[in-house]
Amino acid sequence: MEIGKIKQTNRSSAGTDGGNDSFCIIRMPDNERICFRRDGIRAGSELLSRFSDCDGCYVVFDVAPNFQGKTNLRAVNVCCLEEADPETLAIGLSQEVLSSAAVRELLQERCPMVILGNDPQAYFPLLKKAPIREAFAERAWSGKFGSNLSAAIAYYLRKWGKRAAWSQQNWSLIDWKRESPAEMRKMCIQAAKIGINITPMLSEYPFLWREDKDFLKSLSLNAVQTFLLSMKDNLSREDFKYLYGNLKDKWLRMVLCGIAPLSCILEVPEAIHDLQDNRILSLIGEIQWDRTDEAYIAENGPFLSLAQTRNNEGIYRTIASAVLEAWIMEDSPWWPYLSREVQNRVLQKYRESGVISGSNSAIRADLEGFLARYYPRDKRKAFSFQQKEAIQAVNGVTLLFAVPGSGKTTVIVARAGYMVHGLHIRRRST
Repeated sequence: MEIGKIKQTNRSSAGTDGGNDSFCIIRMPDNERICFRRDGIRAGSELLSRFSDCDGCYVVFDVAPNFQGKTNLRAVNVCCLEEADPETLAIGLSQEVLSSAAVRELLQERCPMVILGNDPQAYFPLLKKAPIREAFAERAWSGKFGSNLSAAIAYYLRKWGKRAAWSQQNWSLIDWKRESPAEMRKMCIQAAKIGINITPMLSEYPFLWREDKDFLKSLSLNAVQTFLLSMKDNLSREDFKYLYGNLKDKWLRMVLCGIAPLSCILEVPEAIHDLQDNRILSLIGEIQWDRTDEAYIAENGPFLSLAQTRNNEGIYRTIASAVLEAWIMEDSPWWPYLSREVQNRVLQKYRESGVISGSNSAIRADLEGFLARYYPRDKRKAFSFQQKEAIQAVNGVTLLFAVPGSGKTTVIVARAGYMVHGLHIRRRST
């Protein structure tokens, strides 16, 4: 039986027993088994089953069992396959040899591009093997597969379904700039149908979903959810607005809002209704209440207002606790963003702790008259509600809590003036 017609060696057809340092491919005619030897064929030696390089050439033996001895093999024909020219190697082998599955498997590992050619369909089932992957990538990036490689992938995935051998690494083997966006979308849809993760494609080539509003609607909920979760650390405001406007599924909107930063939520006020309560509480916990700069409050204040429209007891309680801990008063720039419910809770706590007096919660008319008479308009407006409460608290002992720079001295001076000129209390009275 003939194995090859590349170049006949000068060896005899008798068995070779030693000294031969050539690498041998041994084909057993009875069961088409392919095995290998480095030192030729000799009695009693173990047949190897791994293919490797050997001094630039390969020696192929077509052997038959020597029935005179169970372990002896007799070489019937020998030919040398030179690795320097794989094209010649493939052309020179007979169809009988190439028809052997074992021989083709060996040659696919040694020179896959020659054996598999330019048909991408031939590569897809074999991409788990490193030599096949390298050959496929070379063909794909050099353009030898031609156009519409994504269409060929889609056909392969559709044909084999969940049995298709396609891993996440395979996406990087192709120069997608050569491919049609429309065909790429079809391929992604087909891949998602059989459970292949297409997130690497959508992340690397955002035009697939940015430029086609119907594309994400064609994917399964699981595929879109996996993609959205991958955007947690790099979701821009523009992408959030686009995705929120095009995702009609309630669950997907909740997933999107769940990974979006506060700046994105504020871009779409109605998105507050798709936030879960624990997410809202988490965002409230991130607010820096001690900051009073206008830009920061203008960015975060609207979120507070929107959060309180949920009418959720947990949200009310969390905001009120944060406000009390930060000593937010009615003169604070944060105060207008608090709902009446939260304001009342905060004021009640202040009254219960003695911070403000319940009996003095309304500013008296004679105090307003005193301030109007003795203070210029600009300074009169500078008095906060809490300062006015402290000024008019003249009955009994009053404890005033204040931070540095909050106007303690101004309050004490105004209180003394109000007592004398507003209430007409004698200076020396006790």
